[in-house]
Amino acid sequence: MKEQVEGRAAKEERQRQFVATQQKVMEKKFKQGQTAILSRQASKQKKDELARSKSAKANATREGVKADAAARREDEEALKETLQKRRAAMLDAKKKALKKRAASLEERQHSAKLERDNDVLFRNVRDKDTACKRAIRQGVYSRRYVNVSDMSSKLGASAEEFQQLWVMNPEELAERNQEYFERIKTVAPRTDDNVEDDACGIARAEYAAHSKAKKQEEAARIQRANEEIKARLAMVQAKTDVDISDELAGQARGAAAAATKERKAAEAAELKKQNELMKKRLANAEAKTDNDVGDDEAGLARAQAAAASKAKKEAEAAELAARNAALAERVKNSQAKTDNDIDDDAAGIARAEAAAASKARKAAEMERLKKQNAAIAARLQNTQAKLDDGDGLNTDAARRASWFS
Repeated sequence: MKEQVEGRAAKEERQRQFVATQQKVMEKKFKQGQTAILSRQASKQKKDELARSKSAKANATREGVKADAAARREDEEALKETLQKRRAAMLDAKKKALKKRAASLEERQHSAKLERDNDVLFRNVRDKDTACKRAIRQGVYSRRYVNVSDMSSKLGASAEEFQQLWVMNPEELAERNQEYFERIKTVAPRTDDNVEDDACGIARAEYAAHSKAKKQEEAARIQRANEEIKARLAMVQAKTDVDISDELAGQARGAAAAATKERKAAEAAELKKQNELMKKRLANAEAKTDNDVGDDEAGLARAQAAAASKAKKEAEAAELAARNAALAERVKNSQAKTDNDIDDDAAGIARAEAAAASKARKAAEMERLKKQNAAIAARLQNTQAKLDDGDGLNTDAARRASWFS
């Protein structure tokens, strides 16, 4: 903000100097005209012919001056019109660039929406397939397990064997489970765990191919647009002097910045010195009142209560830790009667592979978008206006434009 104020002040100073110079030139021309008139009158008194000759020459000179002034005004009007056309062309190009950027953003949003819709459709199909399989599994479980009250009527001859298993001790039950495990190992699966030949797997493959093609097309388009922008930026040449450091305003700005820096450094040193003195005073200060309750009856009672509370909490914590250890030991020694872990099955392995692939794809997409955004931000950071946009940084262009306003 301070640099902008200094820039405006420098601009106003240059305008005042320009107006003063013009006034001096006009006054000089006026004095020269008065001197010429007096000379013509004196010469006319001496010789009429010489006066007429000089008058004719003066008339010719004035006509030439008028012609030069008219030509100068025409040149100024032409230059002003050229500047206005250039400014209009730059504004038009800026509008086109903004329109193109908006179209690109809209296209990206549309692509992201399509991808989200594909993900939702895939999740719906997957959830539907999962619900179907869960219903089938629930039916299998309902046919496999029965209540104790209906055991005799539904199991028939097997009810006696079930009752034997129910009353077995852990050692006998472990031997019987081992026998069943050996039998289960030799059983061939009767269910199809491969989803690739189902509707869900086919839809997943189609959506993956469509998404991959769309992303490849988007990447190619972005690459072409980036190459075009790089080529245009490489051909750009500065038409205005945007470096103010070699002018009076830039030198004044540098001097003001140096003075401000020195002043802030002196203020910081003074503040640091005062803080150190205050710390020393506070360290050497002594309390005038007894604010230590530890040597009073209340302090002693507080210490005894705190010690009793601490001992009670430690005893409770030890008892709770012993209970937790006993419970953990019981849970550790317990054995599951059913296999409810799906991670070691084909479906669990496929689920883990799909999750890893999706995570890698999303990470790559985020990295690509991050690099692209960083490149656009760097381009915008390095872009400078060719005309004055009101921020006080391009005062030369504003000063030249004010001549013809």
